[in-house]
Amino acid sequence: MNTWDASLDITPGSIALEVTERGKEVLCAQFSRRPVHPRALPFILEGLALWSGKRLCVVIYADSPVHPSLGLGRAGDEWPDENPLVEYMFVERSSPGDREREGCS
Repeated sequence: MNTWDASLDITPGSIALEVTERGKEVLCAQFSRRPVHPRALPFILEGLALWSGKRLCVVIYADSPVHPSLGLGRAGDEWPDENPLVEYMFVERSSPGDREREGCS
């Protein structure tokens, strides 16, 4: 089984999640609001790692640290620590539109 890669594109109005395997789309989701529970997003990512049977590499495209309600930082001023299921990489935008998301196909 091949490794899955994931990207999260976080903007003030939405969260886009895309999971690929060797360049082919496995999952694409667009969330229009923040989750009610702060562990919801990390739980989804950890679940995908469990599903694939391998550690999930997640690239996060966002403006500086994201809101703490996403569960990706401790106090809203730090990025999440890696864990046995998920490895995080960050691409901070210097200005809006640095990365344009094409959306799910």
